[in-house]
Amino acid sequence: MKLPDETVKVLVACGAAGGISATFNAPIAGVFFALEVILGRVVTRRFAYVVISAVVADFIAQLFLGNTRAFIIPAFGVVSPWEYLFYVALGVLAAFTAVAFIFVLYRSEDLFESLRIPEYLKPALGGLAMGAIGFYSLDLFGVGYEGITKALSGELAVVTLLSLFLLKIVATSLTIGSGGSGGIFAPSLFIGAMLGTTVGYAFGSLFPSITAPASAYGIAGMAAVFAGAARAPFTAILIIYEMTGNYAIILPLMAAVVISTVISRALKHGTIYTLKLLRRGVDIEQEEMTDVMRNVTVKEAMSRGFPTVPATMKVDELVKLFQKTGHHGFPVVNKEGFLDGVVTQTELERQLGATSVKNKLTAGDIATKHPLVAYPDQTLDRLLDAVDEAEARIPVVSREGGRRLLGVLGRHEIIATYRKKARRRIPAKRLH
Repeated sequence: MKLPDETVKVLVACGAAGGISATFNAPIAGVFFALEVILGRVVTRRFAYVVISAVVADFIAQLFLGNTRAFIIPAFGVVSPWEYLFYVALGVLAAFTAVAFIFVLYRSEDLFESLRIPEYLKPALGGLAMGAIGFYSLDLFGVGYEGITKALSGELAVVTLLSLFLLKIVATSLTIGSGGSGGIFAPSLFIGAMLGTTVGYAFGSLFPSITAPASAYGIAGMAAVFAGAARAPFTAILIIYEMTGNYAIILPLMAAVVISTVISRALKHGTIYTLKLLRRGVDIEQEEMTDVMRNVTVKEAMSRGFPTVPATMKVDELVKLFQKTGHHGFPVVNKEGFLDGVVTQTELERQLGATSVKNKLTAGDIATKHPLVAYPDQTLDRLLDAVDEAEARIPVVSREGGRRLLGVLGRHEIIATYRKKARRRIPAKRLH
């Protein structure tokens, strides 16, 4: 349909919001899933479209399925303020679980890609492995809601919980890694429920008088593991609330989710959804920065007061200037203010070590005569890689009139401009 890229992104977000909303009867979480995971930002002027999609999808689903929650469980509260420490500990464990889940999943993909067999046999091999795992428990198949309900209802022993916890990671990784069809969301909830319920039993046996039922920790674990894997804390908190209707433990659940998100982000760059793109050289965060930089010109970002050196400056004076300022390079200009080259600290040191007549050399003698330059009407997205690789700031010169020096451009200028533009974009989006 030859739609603009921005429109395609919005349509993908609307589809994701509608899918989550209809499948899990969670329209609010569907909206935030689309904003956090698909669009990568919560504040957006496309918010209305995403909300409409989630509402319509959930309305149609309710016509066929009714207004039922995924899990019907009793409401739990916080027994003691000390219990918040237990939820923090659960958040830490959930973060490591999420990172391990990501690792196993992508190692499984690598394993199947390395197999020298026809592609159509790989899903069959994964299916055989899944069938073998299924002999332990049928709850490992599908979305696993029945298994989650059993765990939250206290029907499973600790050994069974731990076994299902580990086997679900393996089963999901085998399914997706072999090329089969499967998602991440429901398995994350299953893994989190098994982990959280196990932690709840452990703390309950150690501190029975100040610990809520294990199911409360199972609910928090569901949100914490998903948040750690997807880095979507708003979605994790809201979807568990919408799926269970349990507001009583929202505060400790939020604590576990935030702890899991922060630690998993520190341990692993990229989420379970974006790591595949990162492995292909596509960095979503870098792409977003590039989008901002497409609308910013060099003239807006460059520094105009950066020091220059005359072509006639002696090398010994140049050495003192480098030592005094700490800069890595200077533009070299002639008497008329036109660029004569660039002298860098590396080139200066090389020349000092290679010649015995250093007192007779000038900045013009050792300058790079044809350095990389930028023009004031260029956009910054075309210069990001060049600036990152350059040792010193890039000179900005006029296109006409013999390369008159107008300013310099470096990492500092680009980062400062990006931050300023990004701050301006948020209020603008809030107005829509």
